[in-house]
Amino acid sequence: MKSSDIRSAFLKAADIPELALIHRLTWRFWTRQNRLKTPPTGRAFIQSIDPQRFAPDNEEGSGSFGRWGIDAEGLPVYVYDMNQRRDLRAYYINSEGLDRRDHWHQIGNDRLTALASNDGVVQVYLATRGGIFLNHLAAYGGIRPRTLVGYLDALLRFVVRVYGILRGYWVKFRTQNKIMPRGQEAKHLPNQGEPPIIPYAPPENGTEAQEVDSARFAYSGGFGYLNDGSVTWSTAFRYSPEDADTRRVFGIGYFETEMLYRDIHQKRRVYAPYGDDAHLLADVEIENRRQTAVDVHYYEYWDVNVQQMQVQWIRTGVVAPLRDSQRAAINSWFSQEMQLETGSQALRFRQKVRNNHPFDRFPGEIDEAPPDIFLANLSQPIAAYYTDKDEFFGEGGVTQPDCSQFPRASIAEAPNRVDSMPYCMIFRHDLHLEAGASQHLRYAYGAVEPGVPLDLSRYKGAEPFTQTLQSWKDHLLYFSTGCDPVLQREMSWHAYNLLSATLFSQYYNQHYTPQGSAYLYLEGAEGVPRDLCLFAMPMVYIRPDLARQALSLIMSLRNKQTGALPYGFLGHGAQTDALGVHAQPSDLDLFFLLAISEYLAATGDTDFLLNTKVPLYLAPDQDPGKTPGISVLDHIRLAVQHLDSLTDGTRGLLKIGDGDWDDSIVLQTALENVLQVSIDNTKRSGGSIPNSQMAVYVLPLAAAIVEPYDGPLAAHLRDLAANKLAPAVKDQWDAGQGWFHRAILKDYADNDVVIGDHHLSLESQVWPLISGQASEMNVEAQLIETVKTVLDDPSPTGAPVEVKGLIWAAVSQLLTWGYRRSRPDLAWRSLNRNTFAAHATAFPNVWFNLWSGPDSLFCKGAPNAGGTWSSPITPMTDFPVMNANQDAMALLALLRVCGVEPSKRGDGLDIMPKAPPERYALETQLLSLDVASGRIAGSYRAFTNGKCTLHIHLPDGAAAVNATIDGQMLNPGSTSQVDLLLSFAAHQKVAFEVSWQ
Repeated sequence: MKSSDIRSAFLKAADIPELALIHRLTWRFWTRQNRLKTPPTGRAFIQSIDPQRFAPDNEEGSGSFGRWGIDAEGLPVYVYDMNQRRDLRAYYINSEGLDRRDHWHQIGNDRLTALASNDGVVQVYLATRGGIFLNHLAAYGGIRPRTLVGYLDALLRFVVRVYGILRGYWVKFRTQNKIMPRGQEAKHLPNQGEPPIIPYAPPENGTEAQEVDSARFAYSGGFGYLNDGSVTWSTAFRYSPEDADTRRVFGIGYFETEMLYRDIHQKRRVYAPYGDDAHLLADVEIENRRQTAVDVHYYEYWDVNVQQMQVQWIRTGVVAPLRDSQRAAINSWFSQEMQLETGSQALRFRQKVRNNHPFDRFPGEIDEAPPDIFLANLSQPIAAYYTDKDEFFGEGGVTQPDCSQFPRASIAEAPNRVDSMPYCMIFRHDLHLEAGASQHLRYAYGAVEPGVPLDLSRYKGAEPFTQTLQSWKDHLLYFSTGCDPVLQREMSWHAYNLLSATLFSQYYNQHYTPQGSAYLYLEGAEGVPRDLCLFAMPMVYIRPDLARQALSLIMSLRNKQTGALPYGFLGHGAQTDALGVHAQPSDLDLFFLLAISEYLAATGDTDFLLNTKVPLYLAPDQDPGKTPGISVLDHIRLAVQHLDSLTDGTRGLLKIGDGDWDDSIVLQTALENVLQVSIDNTKRSGGSIPNSQMAVYVLPLAAAIVEPYDGPLAAHLRDLAANKLAPAVKDQWDAGQGWFHRAILKDYADNDVVIGDHHLSLESQVWPLISGQASEMNVEAQLIETVKTVLDDPSPTGAPVEVKGLIWAAVSQLLTWGYRRSRPDLAWRSLNRNTFAAHATAFPNVWFNLWSGPDSLFCKGAPNAGGTWSSPITPMTDFPVMNANQDAMALLALLRVCGVEPSKRGDGLDIMPKAPPERYALETQLLSLDVASGRIAGSYRAFTNGKCTLHIHLPDGAAAVNATIDGQMLNPGSTSQVDLLLSFAAHQKVAFEVSWQ
């Protein structure tokens, strides 16, 4: 039976809960979706593509919002079909109680991340000197409340806006009457021969210029307007005519939209050029499908609405409008100007720090030198440009802007109102199109460092989109069984999501993959290092250069005085402990040792271990260049040294500190048991069972890595794992219940409070399976049966952490790894149940986890089944996608199911194919495998100079074993395992093959 048939069978066997109210209302009000009259092109090329790399066209797991397909390059795409304006299934629960129906897709490269929405708008995010949105979407007009909280939210937004408007009029009155510091009067436009400057200089006193109504006309941009001489319409779906034919496509590296209205066809593609450029490209094609010629005015629109993501730990409910207002007020600390660079045909927006700014109150949290924002024309000369939001949109608003009703000359006056963000960027092209003719336009929108000239000449007349797609094709992960198009599609998609989330930190001079979702894009916080380490593990195979940079950044976070890693980092060099709630996390050293061991074992990069110098953390007011770095080996020694300070927890366990995997395990349990659990006593000596279990696996692995260079350190790690922590973990086994306890907290008399003695927690079951300790204790079969029966079987979308609880990718996909040891059938089932397709089949009316998702989702039977969580601090419901855990853990689980993991010898990789199917192909940048009955072949593509041993494990009963490296025959010497010692130079490709009968 095909693996896809197996997945379909167990999904269909489960009852699929529906959102009953929305479902009933949908049948009443839902209307037929608009479809483009012309089908997408390019399908004729698909059959010539290698079927093992590119998935066939398959719509399984598409959900209610569109359908999965393939594009002209054979890459997976999600064609978004739903008319969210009419279909109530588009609504999703959020903490603000608003009728939100915006669903978005991630596009990005190594420097920039963009949010491309079903509404047709595109927001751009950078983190070079701290998180910043260039064109934050803030115009919430038309989003109606749905709950009491929603009405309170709307009222608060109204009050904030009225306050801002009144404040603006008062400041404007002061300005007009010259009641302001001398020298701050509006500047006159320069003479005609000079580049026009459109200045904005609010009063010197920052508090006097805090006009918080930056939400007015802040529509983000990333779309355009067309005018055929009599009618104007928007190309963004949300603002487009109801009877327009539209098409929206979320692709690998791009967002594509099409619209046919009044026989004018517009096709638009927004994409991030592959590499390290901090800008997007927008290719626009306008075609006349009328029988007669037409003159068309096209307006390319991008907003300027800077939102510096100063960390805000509370973002839930009615607090959100106030928090947005606080961030908007930061812009009043800068003077602003807009300039048309005539030579490059680019509008360029600048912010310059004003006097009397309060930056010293937020060291490292706010960027004092934010990047310039630009919109560049890369095609035929423009006819006009517009920069004043008020003037352009006017009374017509977002659907019928005043300036688009008839052609006007360029507007270059200073904005006539006081606003923290008064500018927009709009280019007009006047096109004459004969019947059947079309014209192509290209634009670039993004950021550039202040003072750095724009050079975009490489994009004129070239094919950057084709080059970008080819680069993505060269760097994705590919997996094929020959009969499962869903896994084939999803694993490439996960690789894209993980890679395109990459950001760059100028402070640490490294690229990294953030956790994303509400943590980053709402709260503004980076981290946690444990997550960055998990993301680096699959990155070792698909982009080892990015894995190395991420590990270097993590090491640079370690505090020089305390030796500890922080809970998170933010801004331009600042660190955070989440208001003191997570000042003492106790698992971060273990995750670092886990990730660095994976990297070194897989790449053989001993030069990185011994010769690369990485600095320890210095605060933003210090110069990182003045402190020499220490070797990676010394960083490992520091991690062990800090870990040693956590080894005196109760009952021989590692300390739990103020949290382990579960950030709230201490605080939440204490709040729920105020009279029993003592937070202080728990921090002092409480014990973490998952951390201790993890250490039993991680420490011997790290010991094997460092043993050739530091024998005493290796001996210490092995002793700590085998003689202290393993016995302590063993004592936490509950034979009657068939599981391990979760944690040992402390009461006010310093007595033990056992957590997990009456309920099963998956968090404390996965590592004994991974490490083999459960097998050594002869409890593996019982533990697997307990987890399978209580947690896994009832949930068609993966095992939750607790009964009827949340499915956390960072835990459920480790269970996939743990199953593989002795139950490869369950590992394969777990891999499939954790797919987007499984979630879409079980919960077709939930938009997230279709192409991207949060860090956790409620399982079947939970009150909000298929949805995600929201706490008073973090509203995950409000940003339920773009969390890298979903992507990284799926890829890591796949690698483990394919039998790839670091060797316990520390000298390379174990390759132990066990799980079904018998035939599969795996292709990554570092390692490729072609596994069939009686044969394992593949290639190793070296990242650096070094050596690596591939330990090929053979099935029982193997005979007549043959092995080759680059065609040279070897003497296997064993019928149970073949050790292939590979020595290589950087970028060298080494082929190997092992066969048997």
